[in-house]
Amino acid sequence: MLGALKKHDHTPIGLDLGASGAKMLQLVRVDGGWSINACGRYDLPRSVPADGPQRQEALTEGIRALLASSPFHGRDVVSCLPVSVVQYKNTRMPQMPADELAQAVQWEAQDRLQLGDQGAKIQHLDAGDVRQGDQTRREVILMGVTDAALRDHIHVINSTGLNPVSVDVTPTAIARCFARNIRRQADMEAGHLFIDVGRSCSKVIILRGHTISFFKLIDIGGDHLDAAVAENVNLSHDEVASIRRRLADGRTAEDDDGKLFGSSRRDSVKQAVGEAVRAVVSTLAREIGLCLRYYSVTFRGARPTVAQLVGGEAHDAHLVGSLTDQLDLDVQVADPLPGIDRSHPAIAIERRDLMPEWAVAGGLVMRRLRHGVWPMRGAA
Repeated sequence: MLGALKKHDHTPIGLDLGASGAKMLQLVRVDGGWSINACGRYDLPRSVPADGPQRQEALTEGIRALLASSPFHGRDVVSCLPVSVVQYKNTRMPQMPADELAQAVQWEAQDRLQLGDQGAKIQHLDAGDVRQGDQTRREVILMGVTDAALRDHIHVINSTGLNPVSVDVTPTAIARCFARNIRRQADMEAGHLFIDVGRSCSKVIILRGHTISFFKLIDIGGDHLDAAVAENVNLSHDEVASIRRRLADGRTAEDDDGKLFGSSRRDSVKQAVGEAVRAVVSTLAREIGLCLRYYSVTFRGARPTVAQLVGGEAHDAHLVGSLTDQLDLDVQVADPLPGIDRSHPAIAIERRDLMPEWAVAGGLVMRRLRHGVWPMRGAA
C-alpha cells in the first residue's frame, strides 16, 4: 500500500529532470485506491546543449506547457537532480555512531569528490557493514552537488511557478518506488537489481531489503545506441532515434527498410538495428556484470537472479534479450506503478502499460506520503 497523505488527497507533483527532458507525475486518492491524476513529458530537442542557459530556458518553457495542458493540482513539487550534476563515490569508513558518521562523511567527501571551492551540498547513503580483512567497516555512497548546480536546478523550478518542497536524487527515487513492494522476509534478505537505461547513461542500483547497497553510473545510454546505428547506416541521430522508438513500440514505418537498405532489403530493420548496437550492448552488459561481482564480493551474498529494467530504453526488446543472454539473468521490463489506475483520459502519454520510464517520477511522488516511505539517508 502507498498509505495516505497528511493533508489532502493529491500528492505533490513529481518532476524528473533528466538528459532527455522533463517528466511530471501526480497521483490522487480515489475511493481508497490510487490513480494517476496527471502526467506528461517534454522531450528536449537534441540541438539543446547538455547544460547552460539555453537548456534551462527550454526546460522552463517545456514545464510551463505541461502545466498548462494537464490538470495538475497545486504547485508543490518534489524534483530530482539530473545525474549529470551529482557526483557519486563509494568509500569505506570505520564503524562509528550515525551522527559521527555524518560528520566524517563531510570531511571524506572533500577529498574524494571534485566539487571545487565555491560551496557544495554533500549527502550520503549508508550501504551497510562489509568485511575488509579482519575488520568490519561501513560501506558509504558519497553524493555531492555544487551550490551553483543546485541553484540552477531550483531556478528552473521557480521560473515555472512551481514550489519546490524537496529535492531528491536518482538512486533514492528509484529505490523508493520499488521498495514498497518488498515486504516478505525472504525479499528483505535478498538482493534486488534495477537497471535504468536513459538517454545519456545507465544507472545500476542494488537493494538489500529497503537499503541501497550499490549504485553506479555507466556511461552508456540511448544516445550511444543511436550513434552506433547511425554510424552503420549513415542516417542522422534523429532519424535513427525515430526508427528505434517505432521498433520499441512494435511498429515500423513503410520507408524504414528503404532508409536502411535501399532496394536490396537484405535483412529486416530489427535485425539491422540489433547488429549495429551489438557491441555497445555487450559493453553495457560487461559493466553491469562487474557491478554484480563487486556486490557479491563486498556483501558476501547471493547475486540477484532477476533484473528490473527501467528508463527510456526499457521498451527495447533487443536490449532486454541481449542483457538476459549475456548476464545470465531474468531481465524484465519493470512496472514502477503496479496497482495504480492509469485510465484517466487526461494522461498525456503514449503508453499506459508498464511505464518503466516513469520510475524516478513515481519515486518522487511517493516521497511525501505518510506511510510506505522508507528511511533512505542521503536525499536532499
